Amino acid sequence: TPSSYELTIQNYPNPFNNQTFIQYTIPKNEFIKLTMYDILGREIETLVNEVQTQGKHSIPWQAKGLSSGVYFAVLKYQNKIATQKIIYQK
Repeated sequence: TPSSYELTIQNYPNPFNNQTFIQYTIPKNEFIKLTMYDILGREIETLVNEVQTQGKHSIPWQAKGLSSGVYFAVLKYQNKIATQKIIYQK
């Protein structure tokens, strides 16, 4: 595990219409939290809130019942935070 590990998160497709996949990599088994927020900073949904194994992960997200617009996926790992802007277009 590199000592200067940079936490990253991405999604595809972006913008999306029905469903997008949020991808992230963690360098070791660790507790993570992945939460979706709207443009006003309100929490929409927590997708992951548990210890996960080392490696790449992908989780689908559907914006059911939400308006078109900008949303943010926020990944918390140890004392680091990574954010991905996600655009939802109906």
